Amino acid sequence: SALDRTTQRAMIELLRRLQQQEQISYVLISHDLQVIQALCHNVLVLHQAQVLEYQATANLFSHPQTEYTRQLIAASQY
Repeated sequence: SALDRTTQRAMIELLRRLQQQEQISYVLISHDLQVIQALCHNVLVLHQAQVLEYQATANLFSHPQTEYTRQLIAASQY
């Protein structure tokens, strides 16, 4: 999230390409939900060391199960 958008986009594309070519997985810890949405197949939402939900990324963003997740998504839309 500290990168400018052009650099961030290039990094996401590189990570995606490596993920596909090398068949690797990432554990990505971030508050930047746009990056999470771009890179992750599944998302685990934590709050105060408690797992609130775990879903496929597309499903989580379209049908969040908890109020906390809904608030995170709403706060990330700019």
